[in-house]
Amino acid sequence: MSRTLIQRHLTDFEDLTHSSIAIEVGDAAWRDGLTLHFWFWAAAAERRQVIVREESDAWTIAIEGSSLIFESPALDGERLALLIHGEGWHLAALTRDLSGVVHFSLDGVHRTAAQRLSAEAAARLGRLIVGGHTDPAGGHWDHSFGRGGSGLIDDFRAVTPALSEAEIAALLPQPGDPPNFQMDIDPPAGDAPLEVRLTAAQRGGNHAIAFILWDFGDGAHGSGEQTMHRYDYAGEYTVRLTVINTAHRQSSAEARLILGGRADPLHFAPVFINGTEGYACYRIPSIVRALNGDLLAFAEARLESCSDSTGTIRIVSKRSPDDGATWSPLQVVAAVKGFVAMNAAPVVDDVRGTGRVVLVFRAASHSEWDIARGVGVSRAMCVISGDHGATWSAPRDITAQVHKPYNPTCAADTSAAALPENRAEDWRIQIPSQGHALQLRRRGATRGRLFFAGSLTRGDRSIFQSENYAFWSDDLGETWQIGGIIPRLGLNEAIAAELEDGGVIFNTRAYTPEGHKEGRRAITRADFDATGAIQFGETILDATLIDPAVQATLLRCTWSDQTAYGGRSRLLFANPAHPTARVRMTVRLSYDEGRTWAHSRVIDRGPSSYSDLVMICAGQIGLLYERGNTGGIYFARFSLDWLTGGADTLGGQTESDGTQ
Repeated sequence: MSRTLIQRHLTDFEDLTHSSIAIEVGDAAWRDGLTLHFWFWAAAAERRQVIVREESDAWTIAIEGSSLIFESPALDGERLALLIHGEGWHLAALTRDLSGVVHFSLDGVHRTAAQRLSAEAAARLGRLIVGGHTDPAGGHWDHSFGRGGSGLIDDFRAVTPALSEAEIAALLPQPGDPPNFQMDIDPPAGDAPLEVRLTAAQRGGNHAIAFILWDFGDGAHGSGEQTMHRYDYAGEYTVRLTVINTAHRQSSAEARLILGGRADPLHFAPVFINGTEGYACYRIPSIVRALNGDLLAFAEARLESCSDSTGTIRIVSKRSPDDGATWSPLQVVAAVKGFVAMNAAPVVDDVRGTGRVVLVFRAASHSEWDIARGVGVSRAMCVISGDHGATWSAPRDITAQVHKPYNPTCAADTSAAALPENRAEDWRIQIPSQGHALQLRRRGATRGRLFFAGSLTRGDRSIFQSENYAFWSDDLGETWQIGGIIPRLGLNEAIAAELEDGGVIFNTRAYTPEGHKEGRRAITRADFDATGAIQFGETILDATLIDPAVQATLLRCTWSDQTAYGGRSRLLFANPAHPTARVRMTVRLSYDEGRTWAHSRVIDRGPSSYSDLVMICAGQIGLLYERGNTGGIYFARFSLDWLTGGADTLGGQTESDGTQ
């Protein structure tokens, strides 16, 4: 029988590590009968991993626990489940035959749906999205199929007319041995920086090699029978080689590479590690330096899982008295009965000299998705410490001062022209600054103000149609007021920094008004009048600050009137610098108030997500960030000398070893 073949053969390890793959199938193929079949290998994960889905979510194939699942709203929500036996590669197939019957198979085991997929429903199907999907926000990279090496797909094919069960079974390979190969590292030792040649040589076997994948042990990956890799710093690296043959049998090997020579000027320390100290997961870091010099790191402690919708979330903290080298045991800062406590935004009063630490957070009764559609409530809460974070007040509800609950008797204001009547006051989600807040110091009218760059949703808009707004306290957290809303939709998690002229700059995760990722950071500058009221300027997208739609961090490093630090204005920024994936945590430096970015360095080449910057004593800079494919929050310490490659230092002193 003559068949039409649409094929995507994924042979590059990076294909699904950084983004999903779109494959055009066409609705005619679905109407006339179609079989999709592919090989997959998956790493274990606590959450659902979507392997492939139809673009409009008409159906999905995903891994849930030890089962492969097919589900489709077009089949009245019917689910077919097949058990995944053992590790290794598996062959999956999905068929719609000419009569509309849907068949699902795994390694030759078949299930048939009770409901038929009508020709009308099939005609609406088209493009397939392979890999890299768990939620519309683009998050949870540690559970997305293919992200960070969590899964591989090979030989993805769409065939029409549909294959029979016997033809699908014939695709399974005959028995055979796994690949037999030898790994060679040349040179096997030495001093960094060092260029190393890595070779995988096949030694017999009854199938040709299809994939050769390298994990270099420093966050970087490669592919191919022979590859070169540069190790910049001394250390002990575990090099892992994975070889897959054309029968989809796989072998792996590891070797240690120990290098002397130049030490890494970056200093990493674990702070919040998943599965420790009573919690399954830690997310959403923020950090400040207390007036006594201690570093205070904060996070969401999620009891049951890493999910944003997990049932128990508390704000927790750890303290470091030695610039991030060591960290104290866990301390619970805030918990609210009946609510999850999220999005800790701390700030320290040093302008007025009290050392008071004020932390604003969000308490939610339901998930963001539910609250955005009017189910549940979002509360703004505040806790205060008068002893540098050693003890904390009970949570105080400040919602009435910084959040506008819907009131049908209120008239819509001029900023709500596009909203239904009266919905200007229908604030649903309210989130404070993502990361630290700031204390203003440059102008008399606002000096000492605790300033928060928040975000909110109004009416029935989705979380991708959020707006940024300002709120603040002029009396160190006793009372609060709303400053105003930036007139642009799609501005989500925000952070701000004060400018030399006393204004502020918002740096924001950005979506189009229709809810699509912008791929760049949104920048809004604002000024204050003589009374301290705020006026927002135009919002632009920064072409340099590429962004996969994730939280980022912005920090004032030095002011131009600080002669001890060279008399230069310096702003720092950090985010995963990639247009689609949460990888390559990168720090940047600006000398012109964020208009251009003169220097940048990669902190971590692997998976990374939310982060927060802090200035440390002795001229060092710290970054608290979500690191790695298994989650957890780490602290990285570095110098301006390292960031600029020796072009700039604080205080005119060389800090080439990164420790000063």
